[in-house]
Amino acid sequence: MTHNITHTSAVRKVLLAILVTVLLLTIRVYALESDSTIPQQSESPLSPGSSPTARSSRDLTPEEQKQNFRLLITPIVFVYNIIYVIASKIVSTILYCLTPIFFILSVLYHIFLHAPYTIVKRIFTVFYPLYVFCTVAAVIGMFVGGVAGWFSEIIVSVLNAPVGAIISDQENKRAKARRRAAMLASLRERHGNKLPDELRDKLINAQHGLLERRGDNERFSGNTYGDRIRYGDRYISNQQPLTGGGVVVGN
Repeated sequence: MTHNITHTSAVRKVLLAILVTVLLLTIRVYALESDSTIPQQSESPLSPGSSPTARSSRDLTPEEQKQNFRLLITPIVFVYNIIYVIASKIVSTILYCLTPIFFILSVLYHIFLHAPYTIVKRIFTVFYPLYVFCTVAAVIGMFVGGVAGWFSEIIVSVLNAPVGAIISDQENKRAKARRRAAMLASLRERHGNKLPDELRDKLINAQHGLLERRGDNERFSGNTYGDRIRYGDRYISNQQPLTGGGVVVGN
């Protein structure tokens, strides 16, 4: 601790001595310059009719005007140099005191900013071709996949068109069957749970045709088929002629 205090006091003394020396040298230099720039008055004979009064600024030569201007600004320059020397010494002292802080900041910068940036830059430089290859492959894959999906949608839509027509036909048939069932239910409700004779004959004829086709199919395949089918709450025989009085209807 005592060594640090002694070192600081020595530094201050050296800086003060340097400051005083600079100030003295500056004063001496400007004194010499002012002595050299003062114009020597030479006695010139007065012209006839001239008075020994001071000449106006218009009568001065350009060289004399320049020397007068230098004499006027000499104090300003001197004061400016003194202020500059003092300010530079203050700034130098502050920077000298802040040197450890700047050193620590530079170390932290190199550790936490410069070194990671350099490492990442080198890694990116090494793996840049692989990065470009993966990026191009991903873009091409997305493009090819999108085109393939578009073509597959077109192909599926073309192939599913007949299936869709068949499905729509089946749905239409189911809708017609539902409408017929609803109509028959409403007719039965109107006629006391019985069908009119005309409608019953039409239904019996239609069912007879279906039964004949189904019986033929089952006889062809070797199966037996019963001769009675239940329609509503009645049994209708498919082996009797379907006329007005020839239909056998029983419970």
